[in-house]
Amino acid sequence: MSKLLKPIFLLVCVLLAAQAIFPQKIGKVVSISRVSSESVTENQCKELRLGQLLSLPEPKYPIEARNEKVGGKIEVTVKIDENGNVFEVENITGNRVLQGAAIEAAMKAKFVPTLCDGKKARISGTIVFNFYPYPTTGNYFSPSKTDEFIDVVKQSEFYPAIFDLTENHKIAFGYSDGKFHAEAPLTRGDFAHFLRLTLEIISAKTKTNNLSSAYNPNKISSISKIKDLKSKEPYYDSVKILLQTYDIAIVNETSEFRGGASLTQNELIEIWTNIFGADAVPINFQRTENYQRIVSRGEFAVFLNESLGVLMYKISL
Repeated sequence: MSKLLKPIFLLVCVLLAAQAIFPQKIGKVVSISRVSSESVTENQCKELRLGQLLSLPEPKYPIEARNEKVGGKIEVTVKIDENGNVFEVENITGNRVLQGAAIEAAMKAKFVPTLCDGKKARISGTIVFNFYPYPTTGNYFSPSKTDEFIDVVKQSEFYPAIFDLTENHKIAFGYSDGKFHAEAPLTRGDFAHFLRLTLEIISAKTKTNNLSSAYNPNKISSISKIKDLKSKEPYYDSVKILLQTYDIAIVNETSEFRGGASLTQNELIEIWTNIFGADAVPINFQRTENYQRIVSRGEFAVFLNESLGVLMYKISL
């Protein structure tokens, strides 16, 4: 590094929670990346260009942690060299059983080089891994009574919404372990299944689809055109029905569904608005400047329950 550029250590927050999801047999690591500068310890840069996270390998969920349903947040503080490679782990916090997998993945992370006045600079950063130990494969669990969810309690802030979705609307579902997992991020696959069930309620009550609109930006004409969709996935039938019955295809620019990826709040609002209209978006779920904020399954239960109130009112008019 140039003498004019003494080693610069910037705090780079890489929050892993949504863009890349790594499913395991049981358990998954949810990831999203965001880079921001919080401090410059030595020279100030007139022009600072922080390097974004370029790649991060899939963390391996330790077998013992998976079997014992151990999860949680692991924070790894790392040093990143001028070329964007992690060369040292400074600190790590979180459950010791998960730390090895987190370190192994963090050391293989790759960043775009950070530029300070056009010259490459060293940075330090924190990578946060969120390990979720619930099942991600198998069929969905759809009880008729709320108390059949073994993790839903009346003291939960999400209980009223989950109760209505389960017992009044008959569209709540959980995973194969019999749990709703309100704290888990809402995946695109889960969202597709919720959406399909919602549209079927509306269609049954109105005998038409006049309360919804098609949403197919990529003009997908066949389920085979969705590149990464596998028939073994529990949401496969819902994705297929959404396309064939309602002309709805939730895919990215390369026609991938990414069923295991989390849905952000802004993505949820955009899709819901296009299908049902802006008035069907609850007032407490507005667009946020934090475009990477994910929505939990519990939060979506509240969102969906409130939205259904509006849609059912429209049906009654």
